[in-house]
Amino acid sequence: MDIKEILENSKDRFAALDEAWSNNGYFHYELEGEKKVAQMTIAEAITTTDAPFLFPKVIARTVEEAIEPNQLVVPLLAEVRIDSRSIEIPALGAMQAHDIGEGMPYPEEELPYATRVEGKVIKRGLRVAFTDEMIADSMWDLMGLYLRAAGRALARRKEKVAQERFWERAEEVFTNVPSSATWETTGEDVSGDANGTYTLNDLIDMIAALVADERTFTHMMMHPLAWTIFAKDPVIRNFQIYGNRGVYEGQLVGGSKPAGRDWFDQSTVVNQFAGSAWPWIPQMILTPFINFSTKAISGGTSGSFTDVYAIDVNDLGAVLQREDVGTEDFRDPQKDIENVKIRERYDIVVYGVDNIKMAKDVRVAENFKTP
Repeated sequence: MDIKEILENSKDRFAALDEAWSNNGYFHYELEGEKKVAQMTIAEAITTTDAPFLFPKVIARTVEEAIEPNQLVVPLLAEVRIDSRSIEIPALGAMQAHDIGEGMPYPEEELPYATRVEGKVIKRGLRVAFTDEMIADSMWDLMGLYLRAAGRALARRKEKVAQERFWERAEEVFTNVPSSATWETTGEDVSGDANGTYTLNDLIDMIAALVADERTFTHMMMHPLAWTIFAKDPVIRNFQIYGNRGVYEGQLVGGSKPAGRDWFDQSTVVNQFAGSAWPWIPQMILTPFINFSTKAISGGTSGSFTDVYAIDVNDLGAVLQREDVGTEDFRDPQKDIENVKIRERYDIVVYGVDNIKMAKDVRVAENFKTP
């Protein structure tokens, strides 16, 4: 029995093709009650009767499997399925609950509409090309490598779009202006002069802004290079000592390693929030898609700048998904290339400014401000 007959008689042809993708063409099937293993070529796979329907699903499945582990910000958002190209969503404030006495009516609460946010769904995707030689030689692994790379590219694009929406909708608690050396964040250089860096005190003020809007501090988000600077903040290091936590003792202000303390604890920056005097235990999100650029500073110098966020992920926003990851193939006969278009249709909206507080244009440099 040849491969085509095996697939035609298979109860689950999709499962067979899916297994072949990840096993260099090998798949399991059952014949007369006996389990067997066979290997198909790519040419055999794409010429079966159901190939036009099943093969795009198999390719999309491979792409989606590469997307899921590469998203940090998108999972914080709700998913909303829509059938139109655009939708207008009200940005809601917080509703109020009331005490109700015995026999008393329930007071009516209206949704406090603030603004309206419009989401416009567009296509986002890329094209992957497979040569005739790759297909003829059944290079399953190489084609799978291409498709997983495409999936990661889609994931990065979605993360980037989400981050752009965060930046557009965030409330600026601190706004630094590098061009005029105007610093609202409280960091200082080694000489004690303000230098626009971010401190633990600044984070506390951002948390206070969240709480004042009846929100909860659930996540802190910043660029990975900004985190390395924040982790070395002198106030944080001393907080660790007096909070009886593991610390970066090699960075301690004016002293050696205290007795009974570890030299390094990789969870120290998050663990500091778990102290009995600290009411929040946030999650730390480090993403390279946050704004990070070099800007000129008044006085003829320049520096690296980024943004830092304090977030409440409850009712934060939504991914407006019109079309999941899908594929479409077309041939280029002049180059003997089989092209596969991979796309999805969506937009991302953030409901309002209450959930996201931002320190804008934080300088990425060492902060020497001591307690």
